[in-house]
Amino acid sequence: EKPMELAYLTAIGRSEGLPAVDPWFGGGAMNYYYLGWYLLTVPMRALRILPEVAFQLGVATYAALTATTAFSLVHNLVAVSARRRGRGGVVAGVLGVVLLMGIGNLHAVRLQLDRLEAVNTWRTGSGVPVLGTVVGAVGGTWAWITGTPLPRFDWWAPSRVNTGTFDITEFPYFTFLFGDLHPHMMGMVFIGLAASSALALLLASRAGDRRRGALLAVLLGVVTALARMVNTWDLPAVAILAGGAIVLGQVLAPARTARRHTTALAALGTAAGLAVGAGAVGASTEGGLGSTIVTAAGALGVLCLLALVWSGPGQDRILQVAGQAGLLGASHLIVSQPFVRSNEAYDTGIGSAADTTPLDDYAAHWGIFVMIAAAFAVAMALDARRRTIAARTTVSPAHGRASEPSGVLLVGGTVALAVGIVGLATTLVTAVFAIGVVGALTMSVIGAAELRRDDPDIGRVMIAGMFALAFAVSSGVDLVTLENDISRMNTVFKFWLQAWQLFALAGAAAVWHVARVLGSGSAAGSGTDGNGPSRGRSPARDIWLGVVAIALIAGLAYPVLATRTRLETRFAALPVTLDGLAYLDADPVILRRDGDTAPEVTIHLADDLPLIDWLRDNVRGTPTIAEWTGAAYDWNARMAIHTGLPGVLGWEWHQRQQRWAFQWMIDERRDATQRFYTAADDAEITRYLQAFEVAYVIVGTQEHRFGTPEALARLAAHPALESAFATDTGVIYRVDRDALWSLQPPSASPADA
Repeated sequence: EKPMELAYLTAIGRSEGLPAVDPWFGGGAMNYYYLGWYLLTVPMRALRILPEVAFQLGVATYAALTATTAFSLVHNLVAVSARRRGRGGVVAGVLGVVLLMGIGNLHAVRLQLDRLEAVNTWRTGSGVPVLGTVVGAVGGTWAWITGTPLPRFDWWAPSRVNTGTFDITEFPYFTFLFGDLHPHMMGMVFIGLAASSALALLLASRAGDRRRGALLAVLLGVVTALARMVNTWDLPAVAILAGGAIVLGQVLAPARTARRHTTALAALGTAAGLAVGAGAVGASTEGGLGSTIVTAAGALGVLCLLALVWSGPGQDRILQVAGQAGLLGASHLIVSQPFVRSNEAYDTGIGSAADTTPLDDYAAHWGIFVMIAAAFAVAMALDARRRTIAARTTVSPAHGRASEPSGVLLVGGTVALAVGIVGLATTLVTAVFAIGVVGALTMSVIGAAELRRDDPDIGRVMIAGMFALAFAVSSGVDLVTLENDISRMNTVFKFWLQAWQLFALAGAAAVWHVARVLGSGSAAGSGTDGNGPSRGRSPARDIWLGVVAIALIAGLAYPVLATRTRLETRFAALPVTLDGLAYLDADPVILRRDGDTAPEVTIHLADDLPLIDWLRDNVRGTPTIAEWTGAAYDWNARMAIHTGLPGVLGWEWHQRQQRWAFQWMIDERRDATQRFYTAADDAEITRYLQAFEVAYVIVGTQEHRFGTPEALARLAAHPALESAFATDTGVIYRVDRDALWSLQPPSASPADA
């Protein structure tokens, strides 16, 4: 997607306001979640950096910010649980960065075994499960060591791990190695920021700091708005993180007796919320900001109504939830409204999943994280059991009950529930869905048990919550798919990337907690200095850390095997540079066959570089240009891509996705542009230039490739077109507007054309 990303980044930099002009739909505004690129254009313009350089720096900047949020969150999760800062938090923070951005999925191991098997000549145990694989790996390794070259590693395959589907299964290392400055990459920063803000809100709520809690609720509203505008697919996940923090924060908050004005506030909130909701129902508000406000107001009204009929401290807690939710919603709407009012999503909604995930492929992608989550669940059950034993002689005087929940009940209840759910979910959906449901419920039970304690560990609550959400997201794609998708390609792509981030952040902190429990012979926390799991040696702890090390080595297979191969997939061997257009200096070519019986065509991309440079040096503002339009992932729309100037139509399929209700416009622009370069007479050329307010006409590699000599000759002779710049292989015509409009009145309005 680099062509689209460079086009949008450059077009935003050219635009005088927002929404930015759409470089692939001349005369239209960008109908996409573009804020991530906008955030880069601010320093790009301030520092006068060329877009092709800012693009490269942008990839590095978003990678650095993603790593920063990961380290910070995991470090603080551990520090909260350890009740002090120390080396353990630093190590866990680094592990969080590695799990998030430094490893790949286990499909790389499968591919490596296939490579070794391909050169193996040992046939002992062939066809025998496990034994055959081991012999093949050892024999292949021997053949490799003794000089037999291995087949080239397929660095692309792990991003398409689900067999027999269109699913995109990217993970962050692949994303940053691939180098696409796409919204899913830029959005990772804001998922991390949302999780960090949620943790801060939990801490403020437990401390009873309502002022800070209110400010953090506002911050969460801003963060969710930013996430919505950077990568809208991330909005559900960050909204759940924010909403969960508000609710759990009040569960953790110190109990307060309702004051005299509490009931009055509840009554006022009920009346206001329900009145807005009732009025909206009567007005039949449909879609847009109005319906969002109505829904939010109605929900707050219901909360206030619940508080009105409640008594005791619960009334105050519910009102606090309503108040913080109101602050979050208001700040979200205020920040996102300028974007939302000029942006429209089409064919929204969900449907049944078109495909499902093979169980072995799920294990290949998520195996490391599922293993860590399972170990965390076992460790929490073990710790609960220890606490129960330690608490048998201690009864809380305040509550008259054992101070810790029963580990036996926790384990027994969870196992019984899991068995029933696995059978039901597997029968109704898939085994992968069953794993997700069991994982989410297990983590919910762990979080609930922690909240029941007199002194809950917020770190554990947060870890369990992120694990639960990760399991739900990673398995939910087997149940539902978003509408207007290609099978479920983007649904898996966007949501699995979110799940990876949640798994990685929770998993890094969970590794520390498991080691802490296994390193202690009694209740968690004893025998620890806060800087690490334990000062003493523990065989169980050492085994656990060894298992984690093996998992990391397996996860590092992709970075080790894929990085060099990926970087060699280039037009030419070029020096290291930040110049994203340096490849054009190497005279790269692409080979195309435009039709089943057509001869193969060689396109020299660099032939267009002088035309691109002239447009960049001499054209100001955002006038519309005409260039050939056609299929995506080709050299089409290259002038719009490299200059940010809006073309009549860029990559057709991308515009169809972004303007789903206006397919007829895209069809007409495509047909008109292609006819312009192949069969238009003088009158039709005039109508085209008038209808789309074209300022410059391009005749370069693509126009010579697809256009007809007769049509190109008519363009050269047209009285309203004058040569502004020419090379041996191409020409740019400037449209003389006075001459154009003196030729004849348009036979159709621009909208009709």
